[in-house]
Amino acid sequence: MTKIHDWASARLVLLTLILVIVAPGIAVLGLYFSGWRPMGATAHGRLLSPPVKITGLQVLRLDGRKDALERLVSLHGKWTLFYLLPARCGRSCVFGLYGLRLAHLGQQGHMQRVQRVVLATDDGQARELAARDPGMTILHTDAGQLALLEKLLAAGGVAHITEGALVLIDPLGHALLYYPPGSDPIGVKKDLAHLLKHSWIG
Repeated sequence: MTKIHDWASARLVLLTLILVIVAPGIAVLGLYFSGWRPMGATAHGRLLSPPVKITGLQVLRLDGRKDALERLVSLHGKWTLFYLLPARCGRSCVFGLYGLRLAHLGQQGHMQRVQRVVLATDDGQARELAARDPGMTILHTDAGQLALLEKLLAAGGVAHITEGALVLIDPLGHALLYYPPGSDPIGVKKDLAHLLKHSWIG
């Protein structure tokens, strides 16, 4: 009888510990996907509400293989700085790529939790960029897929996407923040640092 009682007590303690550990995470996740944010929380980018799952988009790798963007951004469980490369990469585009690199390098000890992904519509430009910066993942797509991306982001409150824009995507493949062309890279770096500090994913 004592053994049964001890076993039941041990089981109760174990279940209590599991609830104490897991319950806060479940509560945070529920609040996160419901769009709730604490008072005073500010972001430099445009917050998508609700966060948008990046699904259904087909892209081409530089080796010519087709792949799903959703799989690529969540494959390694990293936060993704997702840049829409303009068809012609002028001064503002160069600034955007610099900002992308700055936001990544600025995470210091957390750099390994972040990846840079660039989506291009010009295959030649994509290959040139890949040769210049092998630390980025360069993908190629067409206007039809960009229109689908715009439709997805519209569900989160972004009515129109522009070449040179940046999207911050979480490790589960949800677009969280949208930065129009010319956004301050320091602001992007700060937003990402805040998410990395408080996130228990990625």
